[in-house]
Amino acid sequence: MLFVPSADAQKLSRFEVHGAYSLLHPNLPGSLFSNSSEVQQARDILGNLSGWNGGAAVGITNSFGIAADFSGYYKSVDISLFGSSTHASARAHTFLFGPEFTKRGDRLEPFGHGLFGVGHGSAKATSGTESGEGSKNAFTAAIGGGLDVKVHPTIAIRVGQLDNFPVHNSESKSVTFNNFRFVTGVVFYLSR
Repeated sequence: MLFVPSADAQKLSRFEVHGAYSLLHPNLPGSLFSNSSEVQQARDILGNLSGWNGGAAVGITNSFGIAADFSGYYKSVDISLFGSSTHASARAHTFLFGPEFTKRGDRLEPFGHGLFGVGHGSAKATSGTESGEGSKNAFTAAIGGGLDVKVHPTIAIRVGQLDNFPVHNSESKSVTFNNFRFVTGVVFYLSR
């Protein structure tokens, strides 16, 4: 872009940011458990994780750009295990980057992306006088897309974004969680 005349650079470059609500549906691998009833019990306890999503995209051309995506998910549960009341909390944060393709329109702007990076998860549990905690880093990706609907020249509503959201931990026992994520929020066009 350094070699493009400034008037053309204004037409091609764009910068946008978004802030959104995000819902993560985790898919716990059966290999972590000894039988299918344990898998189902763990899935029932964990359920879906609510959180936030934010990011930015810089346009290289009118339809191609590089995106940065950040998210956080949180869950807190109180359950009875082994005859004792247990409180557990978990949190996960992801930091993803990659290409994004957008079909520019007067009002509708569908997009697709392939984002890759790292996720950091931590958990803490307390049962009676005993407590434990741990954390892990893992490869994370978001492969999917969505639709933005412009409501103003500088604002759009992200009516929906759906991503396949795999998380792969290769430490000791290699495990992949094939999750899904839904995002909805607001997009601000800082330059078009």
